[in-house]
Amino acid sequence: MFDYLPPEMLDRVRNLEAFTGILALDKWTCNADGRQAAFWRKMRGEEVLGAFIDQGYCFNAGEWTFPDFPLRECIRGMRCNAR
Repeated sequence: MFDYLPPEMLDRVRNLEAFTGILALDKWTCNADGRQAAFWRKMRGEEVLGAFIDQGYCFNAGEWTFPDFPLRECIRGMRCNAR
C-alpha cells in the first residue's frame, strides 16, 4: 500500500478514470481539503489500484459555503489531473 505514487508509476494505475470522477465530486461538494488517495497492488502484480479517502471536508469543512477555488481539489503532483 502506498500513500504517494511516483509519477513514473502513473501508467500502471488500473482505475485512472476514477480520478476524473473524484475531481468532479470534489468540485460538486466543495471539498475544502486536498484530495487523498491510497494505492495498492498485489504482491507480485504490476497494476496499481487507487482508492480515495478522507471526504471529511466536503461542503467547505462543514461551513456550508461554496467558495470557488478551481485548483483546490487537484491531487498534488499527479499528472492525471492534466489528462
